[in-house]
Amino acid sequence: MWYDSGNSLAAWHALCRAIGVDPLPQTCEMCERAVRSIYVNIVDLIEWARAQRGHDVQPVQTFASLEDLRSYTIETKKIYHNRLENLDEDNVVLRHLLRRIFR
Repeated sequence: MWYDSGNSLAAWHALCRAIGVDPLPQTCEMCERAVRSIYVNIVDLIEWARAQRGHDVQPVQTFASLEDLRSYTIETKKIYHNRLENLDEDNVVLRHLLRRIFR
């Protein structure tokens, strides 16, 4: 999927496709910039990835703002508990989607 150290363009492209970035950026750095501007619920993203295997489906739902994402996350109780900080360097790509939901 999109777990990698951050140097794999294939991992970045997989994540960009999942969240609807089009056209695909040409470098890892460009992908990182594109991903940082997207608001997506990580629980939805993981569920979407599991459900879409072998299927041609639309990208996961994204939100226009952090406030929209925050409202959705609290309302649906789809809370991703940030465990990425304690993991090895194989999760750098997904780390760029983390947002502070609770202030």
